[in-house]
Amino acid sequence: MNMTQDKEDRYGSINVNETSREQVKEDVYIYEKVTYVITAMKEDIYAEFIDEYKEKYGKDDFDLDEHFRKRKEATLTRTITYWFEVSSVI
Repeated sequence: MNMTQDKEDRYGSINVNETSREQVKEDVYIYEKVTYVITAMKEDIYAEFIDEYKEKYGKDDFDLDEHFRKRKEATLTRTITYWFEVSSVI
């Protein structure tokens, strides 16, 4: 769990999105092959972005595009594929 980590090791803005799913048959087994894209950023960095947004949104000197470009650069992305054996479920 995130809260059990040291403060400098915590992540925020965690999002999980399923990007593909397919059923695969190998021999007598059936699998669901599911791919996820997981994004997150360090919790302290995320908090800084939120504070900046709340403080500056709507002001003339706030570059919203630049803000979201920096957020995107600070975001870590991981793509992972899991295989679930579902032969006995189906």
